[in-house]
Amino acid sequence: DSKIFHLHPLISIFAFALKFLYYNPVSLIFAVAGGEVRHRGWMHTVSGAFLTAFFQLVVAVFWQQFVPNALYVGIPVTIGIFIGFMFHLLQDSLTVTGTMPFYPFSNFNLKGPLTTGNKFHELLVVVLHAIAASIALYLYFKPF
Repeated sequence: DSKIFHLHPLISIFAFALKFLYYNPVSLIFAVAGGEVRHRGWMHTVSGAFLTAFFQLVVAVFWQQFVPNALYVGIPVTIGIFIGFMFHLLQDSLTVTGTMPFYPFSNFNLKGPLTTGNKFHELLVVVLHAIAASIALYLYFKPF
């Protein structure tokens, strides 16, 4: 498992929720479509970001049937998940392992100088995810 599952209990709960509510179902969809599911595989791609955001939007539309104004929450959450996903993709592409952001359309590997776990990398993770959460909260509370 990733290091995130062994951090502060609240972060671990969030990580497990993301894994079981998004990663596993969307990975299943991708695997059925013939894709390879592995760490830093398709879930670290732009197409994975769009598919995950689409999945979240479908969930929000489903909940709209049972919970009034579910889309009022679901749309900012969808945008926040997409932005957070893209920031995570950027952050992982700055590591020496890198990512293949355009897979399965291209095997281009985008790499950077950082190693996972160094202090700058961890600060970058916190800052980028705080920005994504702030954008989602702004969209949620913004008056129409």
